[in-house]
Amino acid sequence: MNAEPASAARSRVHTWFADRTPWQRRGIAAAAGAMATLGHAPFQLTIFFVFAIVLLVWLLDVSATKDAKLRSAFSMGWFFGVGHLATGLYWVAAAFNVDSDAWGPIWGIPATLGLAGGLALFFGIGALLAMLAWTKDIRRIAVFAAAFFVSEWLRGHAFGGFPWLLPAYVWTPGEPISQLASLVGAYGLTLLTLFIAATPAAIADGGQSAGRRFAPVLVAALAIGMAWGWGAQHIAAAPTEPPGASPIIRVADSGLGQAEKWENRPDQEWRVLQRYLEASGEPSDDNADTIIVWPEGAIPAINFFMLENPDFMSVLGHGLGDRVLITGLTRREARVNDVAYFNSAAVIDGVNGEPRVSQTYDKNHLVPFGEYIPLWNLVSSLNIAPLQRIGAGFEAGAPPTRLVVPGAPPAVVLICYEAIFPGHGAAW
Repeated sequence: MNAEPASAARSRVHTWFADRTPWQRRGIAAAAGAMATLGHAPFQLTIFFVFAIVLLVWLLDVSATKDAKLRSAFSMGWFFGVGHLATGLYWVAAAFNVDSDAWGPIWGIPATLGLAGGLALFFGIGALLAMLAWTKDIRRIAVFAAAFFVSEWLRGHAFGGFPWLLPAYVWTPGEPISQLASLVGAYGLTLLTLFIAATPAAIADGGQSAGRRFAPVLVAALAIGMAWGWGAQHIAAAPTEPPGASPIIRVADSGLGQAEKWENRPDQEWRVLQRYLEASGEPSDDNADTIIVWPEGAIPAINFFMLENPDFMSVLGHGLGDRVLITGLTRREARVNDVAYFNSAAVIDGVNGEPRVSQTYDKNHLVPFGEYIPLWNLVSSLNIAPLQRIGAGFEAGAPPTRLVVPGAPPAVVLICYEAIFPGHGAAW
């Protein structure tokens, strides 16, 4: 037997959702989660994120009418999270296809779905927390935003954290509303975003006056206007000229796709190095650029460690001249009983063609399955050949700290998805 409805009188919208079977509602939740992904890069279609959140609120309205409302709410949240993360974490599966003969979709898809299913537990927790304080009126909009703010904070911190697809990221970077993160942080903007996105759900409330149904939307519109105005002023006040004698930085890329870059050829490292040196330009006395930046994993590193190869470093030094190179690379450290491997960045000073490594940074936040295998001791016992090839993977380094680059202001290195962790850029 069902409990009292969550609103004084059902609207047609709530009646339609209530008439669906439990599995149909779960399917709608998963589809809504997938739709929410369109709000993030590279699409940045924020309206789809808003509609997805509205659907989730309506689904939770129906859950509130059930005897087992907590279980129903958790289910809606979990399926929403699975749809959202399975589509938003496609790049995890794509990484398996670089070495497609060994990996391919056979392992990439299960790994992505497993990761999505685990992280979706936080969405289930958010829905459960919301249901504990769910109301029959517009107050549930604030309850929803607060509950999912807590669960998103937990997702970004628990067990090392995985704050991929935070709601704050649906605002296009560099545009006015995104600037609010400099004031309240990514999680503060997440709370505001959740509230704004949920407000249209109140329009469908039955038994409520038009004023009460539209009040949350008006508050959201006011918040958007104020955030936009403050952000626009913040952008206008930002300096547009470099301070003093700032260095000229050249960002170079080989132009090679991952499959081509990782071709199994005896001279592949040298071939890729040549492409990067060509993109970096010839050193000369009148070079405008003083710092060269190469990306993560610039040189393919299967059984190859550039810092340990004197011939390679010599050629690199001649290509640099007196310039400074910041590059991603793989390095290793010998220990008493084993060898530790790191996904790193190095600052290499070129002085008269003699390169010197002045500083290294080892990636702190590693990608599950891409850089290490979770529960490796258990997985290794299963003797799955493709997984055995990667082994235990990289080890995590210390959190980001100040990077000292000759001739440049202080900086911090973030490798790959470390950039999604709020506060890392200001860690120093």
